[in-house]
Amino acid sequence: MIIKLTPEQIADYWSMIKHGVVIANRLRVDKVEETTNKLLERLLIGKAQCWLGYNIKNGEREFSAFGLTTIEESSIGEVYLFLHTLYGFRLISPELLEEIIPKLEVFAHDSGCSKMVTLTANKRLQEYYTSQGFAQDPMVFVKEL
Repeated sequence: MIIKLTPEQIADYWSMIKHGVVIANRLRVDKVEETTNKLLERLLIGKAQCWLGYNIKNGEREFSAFGLTTIEESSIGEVYLFLHTLYGFRLISPELLEEIIPKLEVFAHDSGCSKMVTLTANKRLQEYYTSQGFAQDPMVFVKEL
């Protein structure tokens, strides 16, 4: 099951979110606090969304992953849902994987987005996104400063 945390729920999960963001995004040590503080601010004011994925095991919620999204607008006014981070604490079950993109599509549509966009170097995520109807657009080249 996938749930979207409310801004009021973020504090309860912040330590695991922060940990996952640092690992998944390979944050430089000197950028961890600045980056995670900015993310926390955006989550608390509703400018970013955190989605938790869990399964029920022995009657208890067993969290297996979280994802972060933001609604962005391009320089020409196109609104899109940016899938920022997907981090798994354990192997994400096939049932949970099947639920992620459809859930985000509904949210994106309801939020006025015309497309969903994500970036990843992770081969498993590339295969997953392709299986969910994403197409690779021109490559993005990045130079760290």
